Amino acid sequence: MRWLTRDGLIAACAVGAGTTWGLGWGGLALLGAFLLSGSLLTQVAQRQGPRRTARQVVANGGVATVAALFGAWSAASGAIAAAAADTWATEIGAFSPFPPRLITSGRRVSRGTSGGITALGTLGGVTGALMIAWLAHALAPRGVAPGLATLTGAGVAGMLADSLLGATLQGKYQCPACDARFERGDTVCHEPVRLTADYRKTALAAADFVVLTVPLTETTRGLIGAAELAAMKPSAWLVNVARGAIVDEAALLESLWGNRLGGAVLDVFAEEPLPSGHPLWEFENVVITPHISGPSTPGEIAPLFNDNLRRYLAGRPLRFLVDRKRGY
Repeated sequence: MRWLTRDGLIAACAVGAGTTWGLGWGGLALLGAFLLSGSLLTQVAQRQGPRRTARQVVANGGVATVAALFGAWSAASGAIAAAAADTWATEIGAFSPFPPRLITSGRRVSRGTSGGITALGTLGGVTGALMIAWLAHALAPRGVAPGLATLTGAGVAGMLADSLLGATLQGKYQCPACDARFERGDTVCHEPVRLTADYRKTALAAADFVVLTVPLTETTRGLIGAAELAAMKPSAWLVNVARGAIVDEAALLESLWGNRLGGAVLDVFAEEPLPSGHPLWEFENVVITPHISGPSTPGEIAPLFNDNLRRYLAGRPLRFLVDRKRGY
C-alpha cells in the first residue's frame, strides 16, 4: 500500500473494520470512495502519491468510525462528506490561478497557509461533499437514507470549520510579515515562520528550562522579551547558546532583579566580550561563559572546507550553503 505508511495501514484497517462492523459493506464502500478519490487527487495535484500516517487516517476517518460503531449512518456519512470536502478543496485548490485568501480576514496569503481558501478549491470541496452525499443516499439502508442537501451541507460546513480552525487554533506558526499561519515550523512564507505569541507563552509557562538555539534573523531578534520572561515560571532557567540579540537584556535584568526567574546560563550577549562592569556579573544565579558553547576546531572545519573546495573546482553543488531567504 504505497499510499499508506506502516502505521497508516494499521490505522486504515482499524477504521475500515470499525466502519464495516457498524454500518456493513455499504459503510466500507463509502469510506473507500473517500480514501480512493482523495488519494488520486493528491497524486494528480502533488505529482506523487500521499503517504498517510496513522494520525492522518484517524483524523480523516476516526469520527466516521465512532459514529458507525453506534450505528449512526447519517452522522458517519456526514463526517465522511466533511473529510472528502476538505481533501478535495485542498487538492483541487492547488490548481487555482489565484492565491488563497485567509478565511478569517480575506487577506491574500501564500499557498499552503492554514486557513487559506480559494474559489476553485471551495467548489471542489462542494463537489466532493456532493459525491459522498449521493453515494450515502444510494447505499444507505432502507428508511435511513439522509437527504442529499443535508449531507452536502454537513460536508461543506465541516470543510469550512476545518479551515477556520487552521487559521486560528491549528496554525501554531505565523509569518511575521503577513500573519499567515502554518502547522509546520520549517515553513518559509515572506520570512521564516515563528511560534505565535499564544503558543510561545503556553510552551514557556510549562518549561523548567528554556534553551535558545535559534539563528539570529529579523524574525528571532528580541524573541525573548518582557512578555515571554513574564510567562516563564519563577523557578525556570533561561539558557542562551544562540545569539545575544535574541534576548532583550534589559527585560532579562528586570526579571532577575525582581526574582521572577530562577536564573540564567548565558554564553552570548548583545555586546561581546561582556563589559566588566555589566550588571549581569552581579548575580549569583547567572552563569556566564565566553561564547564557547559550540566550539569548532581545525580538525572539524578543514575536512568540510576541503570537501567544498573540491566540489567548487569540479562544478558540483556545495554543502552547507546559507539560505539567504531564511537568513542562515
